Amino acid sequence: MDFKKTLEALQQGQARTYSITTPQGFTIKADGEDDHARAMEALKLLNGGGSNLPPPIQPQRGQLPSGNAIQLQEASRKYLATIKATAVRKTFTGRQKALADLVHWAKPTTPLHTITRTDLAEFHQFLINQQQAKPTIALKFGFIKQFFTYCQNAGYYPNQDNPAAGQVSYTKRERSFRKKLGFEPFTAEEIQKITSNLDRKKPQKYWPVWIGNYTGARVNEVAQLRLADFITVEGLPCFVITDEGAEQKLKNQDSKRIIPIHPKLIELGLLAYVEELRTKGESKLFPKLNNAINGYGNAVTKAFSRYLDELEIKPTTGMKGFHSFRKTIIHKMQSAKIPPDIRAQYMGHDLDDEHYQAYSRKYTPKELAEVIFPALG
Repeated sequence: MDFKKTLEALQQGQARTYSITTPQGFTIKADGEDDHARAMEALKLLNGGGSNLPPPIQPQRGQLPSGNAIQLQEASRKYLATIKATAVRKTFTGRQKALADLVHWAKPTTPLHTITRTDLAEFHQFLINQQQAKPTIALKFGFIKQFFTYCQNAGYYPNQDNPAAGQVSYTKRERSFRKKLGFEPFTAEEIQKITSNLDRKKPQKYWPVWIGNYTGARVNEVAQLRLADFITVEGLPCFVITDEGAEQKLKNQDSKRIIPIHPKLIELGLLAYVEELRTKGESKLFPKLNNAINGYGNAVTKAFSRYLDELEIKPTTGMKGFHSFRKTIIHKMQSAKIPPDIRAQYMGHDLDDEHYQAYSRKYTPKELAEVIFPALG
């Protein structure tokens, strides 16, 4: 069969896996619809743009195997049921509200796979017309994007473009303004003032501040610590930041980590306090804290905010609170020129670097301590 007849056969048939050699001596292989489309484009170019080649097959958006069609409301229900056990209550409530808004706007019985990027652009405009603030809309679309990712992985939505991605974006000016309104780091003078006025007789107020000051850990990560989360690795006392305990939640999987305990915390008696609690039969570092809608850190956050008011520590343009410890630690590490991958592991951040993710290993607690502790003072 000559070259032209071979092309005609490919156009008329259903074969999408093949190897073909052109008159110019090029061999082109295809394995599936997408490869076939690219192969036809390449052959068209090699043929001088001739129109007698079969047109590329364009994937059809919204097409799913017949058995996988699901309505929007049902998909939402399945997603929420999947994440409920591991999500922080405040985050779960936010996701629930975002999806409820989408279901109400798009109608509960809408087939999920028929929802397009254009539909979500119109939903975005609907939220704007409802006079919802841009940060609120951005947060909702972040949750909706996660929902569609789940649906793609489950086979409920075509595994192509995520229609919620990129719907909300900030201008450079808006990003700068938001940064000004975010949490500010503490100054050295403020840290001195905060730590020198703590009441040791109130451990649920005393220890979270000291731990935050030397770890930069998120408030819920600190407040939900169990005594079992204090371990020794290669002779070095460490915290385990985890979601493996009952009612423990983390922001994401990158939050799960082991970090060394700073010598200052040991000097202050943290490990002795842990042993004291163990002898009393306790299992949590802060047994009097309750798991509120914002997590165990809710009471810590409020108490610390009142404490800052008492000390008259005020922000300049943004906010100051427990999260300011996190920003303070990050700034200290940046000033000490600590590499981003070490900072990310210590803080529980995702380092969005494919090379790092593919080839690097985790640092040991001892390696983290050797690099980071001198920067923290």
